[in-house]
Amino acid sequence: MTAVLQLSAVNEVGNDAKSEKAGDFMKMIHVEKMVTRIQAKFRQKLAMRKLEKDIEKQKEKLAKRNMQNKNVSNEEIALQEFKQRLSKKGLTPEAFYRTCDPEYKRMVGVDKLKMQINNFNLQLSRGQVSRLVLILDEDMEGTITLEEFYNALEAYNCGGEKHYPYDGTDYYVSFEHKAMFKLLTILKDRRMSY
Repeated sequence: MTAVLQLSAVNEVGNDAKSEKAGDFMKMIHVEKMVTRIQAKFRQKLAMRKLEKDIEKQKEKLAKRNMQNKNVSNEEIALQEFKQRLSKKGLTPEAFYRTCDPEYKRMVGVDKLKMQINNFNLQLSRGQVSRLVLILDEDMEGTITLEEFYNALEAYNCGGEKHYPYDGTDYYVSFEHKAMFKLLTILKDRRMSY
């Protein structure tokens, strides 16, 4: 009888051990399910971030197409692209000009401008840089004055800051007014009526 009692005691201990193992096993399965859920949520977040980046790229491409479809000139496209690339770097076109002209001479050489475009890694093609230079260097002298730079930004509506008079006066004359005054002066010099 003692052998039977001992055997039943061993069976009870064995059953208790089995139920503990079963409980541990169930806990392990529960933890595994939780880890799997966490991993799924993490993958979902990563996928959402990737989709958001893809959407941004598609928006940029669509914006470029829309600009091209509006019969926008190549010059305006070049300046808009220049402005967008600078804004990604946290700069306005005017701030970029100031980096090219640290001594505030109000004049920047074309080579200096090209060098700064490369230094800021704006990733503009040679054609885009050449087009920018043609737009900004109005008199084709190899230097871009502050007035030329501001006039180009205003003409193509690409300014990022408010412009103030750079001749020391209290009044700022907009690009449109300057262009009109220049036209009137040319007409007067050629003795044409207006």
